[in-house]
Amino acid sequence: MKERHDIYGINGSWADIRGGVEKHKDGGFVMYATIQDEITFGIKYIGYKYKDARERFKKALQKETDSYFVGQ
Repeated sequence: MKERHDIYGINGSWADIRGGVEKHKDGGFVMYATIQDEITFGIKYIGYKYKDARERFKKALQKETDSYFVGQ
């Protein structure tokens, strides 16, 4: 069975969005993902609704994942 990931990059890389959200006292929160099971990727959002932040996060994660190459 082939492993499934949340995001696939154009150069063979992949990423998985972590389930939790880290909340901060300033009202912001951080969303996290892991690229290629090793690289932690996170972005802090302030003033966004969760749904809007998640959409922005997925776009940013796609762009970041596209920048990694998987060796042959």
